[in-house]
Amino acid sequence: MPTRVRAARHRQTRLDLRDVRSELLTVDRAYAEAAKSVNLIDALVAPLAPDAVFLAPGPTILRGPAAARAALSATPANALSKWAWTAIRVDVSSDGKAGYTMGYTVLTQPSGAVLPGRYLAYWARQSDGSWKIEAYKRIPRAAGSLSLTPPSGFETPDTRHRRYFPNTDAEAEAAVVAATDMAFSDLAQIVGNAESFSRYAAPTAAQSGNAASVGWEFGRAAIAAAHAGEPVGVFS
Repeated sequence: MPTRVRAARHRQTRLDLRDVRSELLTVDRAYAEAAKSVNLIDALVAPLAPDAVFLAPGPTILRGPAAARAALSATPANALSKWAWTAIRVDVSSDGKAGYTMGYTVLTQPSGAVLPGRYLAYWARQSDGSWKIEAYKRIPRAAGSLSLTPPSGFETPDTRHRRYFPNTDAEAEAAVVAATDMAFSDLAQIVGNAESFSRYAAPTAAQSGNAASVGWEFGRAAIAAAHAGEPVGVFS
């Protein structure tokens, strides 16, 4: 075995994913704490990576902090609003270079009105070692009380390691993911959202559900139930 491959595997063996998850959660919480002293626009833009994908409400897909700031600034109230969030689950990749946080948000408007929501952030470690958000999505939710602790089996993983694939072709794997995503979409046009989600959702999946969902929907059964009765073709 080449020395370089052995060294890479040795580093991977020593990497404790619990420490990496804790590090990422600390970063998420630090940005949330900083958000208390700035407006909604600054709070959302601060963690974004230079090439971040920012999914604004509606069909718009924005690239980079400048585009996100411009879109958010187009709504004058945003400059006077506050954005707060709490992460409820975090996980990272096997090599510790990418991960996600997800949780609940609160938008406080200048009038004092409070709009509850959810968020999903995909993070990547930058060349300087810092964590920045590469993709971000805000999702409205129905008002109502909820728990900030996911159900048993859906909490942040506690595994130290996962299988490692040092010779994986990233482009090939991305193509497989894209093809699977398209197959998921195509199936939804035939059998409907509920059945398609039940077939493609992981056992530990979390999904935003429908407009009446108060919190994240956890698990295949709950996700499928949230989309039951939706007409075929409404989601693609």
